[in-house]
Amino acid sequence: MSPKKTMARTAALILFGTLLVSAAIKFIYAPADLDTGGVSGVAVILESVAGMPLWLTNTLCNIPLFVLGWILLGGTFIRRTLAATALMSLELYLLPDIALSSGGGLAKIGRASCRER
Repeated sequence: MSPKKTMARTAALILFGTLLVSAAIKFIYAPADLDTGGVSGVAVILESVAGMPLWLTNTLCNIPLFVLGWILLGGTFIRRTLAATALMSLELYLLPDIALSSGGGLAKIGRASCRER
């Protein structure tokens, strides 16, 4: 596969994966006050306790991790992660506030599609 096709495929998988994870968090986990784990789980807790929007808490919680990652892992690794996190925060901002019944499947599919192959 050519480098351009590989990059486009990676971008499409990141977009698809972050959209599924964002939808699961926004529509299922957050309305039910469930913790998703990791930074997203902390964001859900802060949203519930402090009333801060999910997109903002997700962004703020990730900033120190990006600084540390940049120092320890370098810019190449961080670029893709930064893009996925920024996209997820944007999706959390843009998705409407509605509640659905089950998000575990959406989150698992989304996380799997974001993994590097």
